Amino acid sequence: MAESKEMLRKHRLLHYVATITRIETFVNDPISFASATVDILEARKDKLISALKSYETVQLDILSIDESVCEQVGPLEELYYSVLAKINASLKQIARRYLAWRLVVEADEADRRDRERQELVQRRRLNVPSRISATHFVQRYRLTKEGFVFLCDTLRENTNLRSSQRISLETKVLSALLFYANGDYQRVVGIANSLSQEAISRYIHQVTMALNHPIVVKKFINFYNKYGIPGVIGCVDGCHFKIFKPNKEEEHLYYCRKHYHSLNVQMVADEKCRILAINPKFGGASHDAFVWENSQLNTYMQTLHQSGESVWLLGDSGYAQRPWLMTPYSNPAPGTAAESYNKVHSRARVTIENTFGRLKNRWRCVCKDRVLHYKPEKCAQIILACSVLHNIALDFGVPDPQGPIIATQEFQRNEINQQEEASLLTLGRLIRDRVASRVHAGAIRQLDLQE
Repeated sequence: MAESKEMLRKHRLLHYVATITRIETFVNDPISFASATVDILEARKDKLISALKSYETVQLDILSIDESVCEQVGPLEELYYSVLAKINASLKQIARRYLAWRLVVEADEADRRDRERQELVQRRRLNVPSRISATHFVQRYRLTKEGFVFLCDTLRENTNLRSSQRISLETKVLSALLFYANGDYQRVVGIANSLSQEAISRYIHQVTMALNHPIVVKKFINFYNKYGIPGVIGCVDGCHFKIFKPNKEEEHLYYCRKHYHSLNVQMVADEKCRILAINPKFGGASHDAFVWENSQLNTYMQTLHQSGESVWLLGDSGYAQRPWLMTPYSNPAPGTAAESYNKVHSRARVTIENTFGRLKNRWRCVCKDRVLHYKPEKCAQIILACSVLHNIALDFGVPDPQGPIIATQEFQRNEINQQEEASLLTLGRLIRDRVASRVHAGAIRQLDLQE
């Protein structure tokens, strides 16, 4: 038993000596020691300390048994601390080099950020309206520079849209106009590459809400100031605007007969294709007549009729004939007054179809090849915003974008089968007959003059 303990003590002593000797050789090798990493140095240091601890557990027993060992232990201890000091010094040197490297890296990173900020400022300067030609500005933003300044001043005076510390109100409006004109975020981010898609989405929302402000809408889409002039004051119709699939609970309200989801937007336009009224709140599953019967405009027209105003709108056969809403005859006989009336009626109603086409052609985010990826309520706000911008573009004489006007969707028009009030229907038809007689008489007089 005593012999085994003696063997253990000698083994630990030999292990201690061997470890110190091996690590000393490593430390004295200039190539290996100089190229050693922090992990290697830490591993050698741990082995050295572990060997010392293992030896210290039996050190007193060894020295008490064999005094000759003292002569060996003294130099070993000096060697131990010498090797340990070299390792620690090397670790400190590596730490100093690492600190210097980190300082250089951080300085380079600061320089890179400064360059990016300078480039950012330069890119923003390139998108300043004054640096873009008038033609290029219209092609990109669908408004003239004068119209853009007028729009910014109007939104600043009448809404809560304001500049922030980093982004001006003008930049927000330009971002929204880019989206309205193109219909995709990628194009906006590509042109205004100093802004992220998240920021652009936020600016589009802010500008859209500003354009939906009641004061702004009333300023540019005001149906009521057209009254006081007897006769036809506008044409009414509905058009489908594609939207993304809504929630399952309300999907059926927006799925139209063309097998896609949409909003059935009712508009009234005059002979100059100016939008006089708009109702974008109904889904594509709603018929034009249903939208009309549940609109405030219908109620207002009835009020005008009851007060003795001789004004009316022109609508297609999808609407019920009313004293304030003139619709075409169904299958009139050739050469009759009804046929002449239908021809004039059809020519007059071209304006509402052209209005839809010009609106979608100018603001591509609502054209038939695009789908608004928002909830129906947000889609309605975007459509209303584009309608306001459409009228502003007309006020400033902005030409339509080059290329053919986008054709609006064709929808089946059926006579309304629902029960109609006999008095209103009869009165409406009598008024239509009188109008048709006047139109037919005028057509005959023109033929006589030509002969």
